[in-house]
Amino acid sequence: MPAAGGRPLAVSPDHAMLVDEVLVPAELLVDGVRVIRQPPRGSVT
Repeated sequence: MPAAGGRPLAVSPDHAMLVDEVLVPAELLVDGVRVIRQPPRGSVT
């Protein structure tokens, strides 16, 4: 399912996504094609 509005969505690996009524860490959804991991952009304040 595309992100809201069909636009890319960026979340941290520790965010959870609701998939089939189960919360799944975003890092486990990475498939290298539709879901990719971008390099860190720096520290978060």
